[in-house]
Amino acid sequence: MTARSPVPPLVGYAMGAVAAFGLALAFAFVCAPYPIEWAEGRVFDTARLILQGEPIYCDIQVLPCADLTYPPLYAALVAALARVFGLGFGIGRAVSFASLLWALVSLYRIARIRCDRWPALAAPAVFLCFVEACYFAGLLRPDFLSLALVLCGIEVLLRKTSVSGAVASALLTLLGLFVKPQAFAAVFAMTVHLAITDRKRLMAFAAVGAAGGAAIVVAGEILTGHRFLAHHLWYVVSPGHSWAQLGPVLFYGALPWTVFFAVALYQSLREGRSDFVSIYFFASLAWALVSSGSTGAAPNYLFELYVATSIAIAHFLATLRERHLAATLIALQVFACVFLNPWIGLERYFSLRELWSARATMVPDLRAASEPILVEELGVAGYTGHRLFVNSYVVSHLSGMHRWDQTPLLALIRKGGFSRVVLRGAPADRPTRLQRERFTPEMLDAIAARYRVAWSDGNWFVYEPR
Repeated sequence: MTARSPVPPLVGYAMGAVAAFGLALAFAFVCAPYPIEWAEGRVFDTARLILQGEPIYCDIQVLPCADLTYPPLYAALVAALARVFGLGFGIGRAVSFASLLWALVSLYRIARIRCDRWPALAAPAVFLCFVEACYFAGLLRPDFLSLALVLCGIEVLLRKTSVSGAVASALLTLLGLFVKPQAFAAVFAMTVHLAITDRKRLMAFAAVGAAGGAAIVVAGEILTGHRFLAHHLWYVVSPGHSWAQLGPVLFYGALPWTVFFAVALYQSLREGRSDFVSIYFFASLAWALVSSGSTGAAPNYLFELYVATSIAIAHFLATLRERHLAATLIALQVFACVFLNPWIGLERYFSLRELWSARATMVPDLRAASEPILVEELGVAGYTGHRLFVNSYVVSHLSGMHRWDQTPLLALIRKGGFSRVVLRGAPADRPTRLQRERFTPEMLDAIAARYRVAWSDGNWFVYEPR
């Protein structure tokens, strides 16, 4: 007998259509000919430094220097591809999109351990219902390569119930964390799962993970002149958490798909504490609530919650006929996604296209400008052929904590040392809330006093020295 889909055909077709839209949206962002997201510029500049053979770990107290933010493995992969295809934003985005496809396969294979074919297909389909995930899958960022490696590690851990499987899982997970340290809920869930099911495998998993992690940190500190932890921890980890920050992340990243989370919660409670997916769901839920309130948080902090929810719903669908009310709610959520996802995703896509509508005028002028330039959006530097002089958000944050002296940068601004200053959204004398996070008041005052607007389309403000 062949397994049949546990959902009515119309619901299945709707879920497939939403998933197809998610893939198409991610690919559309991959093909965008301009910077899309703030952090893309940091990765682009790291790849540029690697290609040019320049040091990537600099002393942030000596300008020019932009913090590295992410470990360099993803940027090194982008640089390797750029040697063949040329450096551009699309190269790194292609890596992210390929990582999305890899993650979808791993989601299916993880769900397939306990589900028939059709329920297991719901895991990648539901994951693609989260539009924010599809957006980040089309960016020059290490998020999805990291996620794909960790998901592969989870699959190996659950499929290969041997010590060698635990070792391989630990190595894959460690590699994912080195690409981007983000999957802490997965590490916790795997550790608890092994503690419950197999202490011998737990010892192997923990020993390899601890030894490998310590070796990476020690080697990183030695090879970078004790700057590894500074760039990847002290410069970027914010001690501030607030309800004001948590609210927007949950509003954009969770509210449109509340029913999915509710059903996953129900399924996780029903499965009990010994089930891996239940452990993973509650760990990812707790981590999402804790981390999403930090300064600078965005819906990518919910990725693990999306993953755990997708697998839990696949398990739920495997016994769908037993729970008719929840099944009806899932159907309503899927049909809501048919309307919500294009609305959310296309609004993001077209607003970004509108933001760069005047690039034919702005970009040539910036390409012709002499070094250095100062930019608010980090991607503007690499996109216009310039090095990233400084990450103003990070140094402003460090200045506020009295861990960085802004005097040299202020002096350079006040003497007109930047050939161009590029702001987004508002001029320096009427800054937005976001600009006040990315520049100190003294920096904004110095820009307004020493520079004048040379060009603006209302989206961008290009300054030159008076």
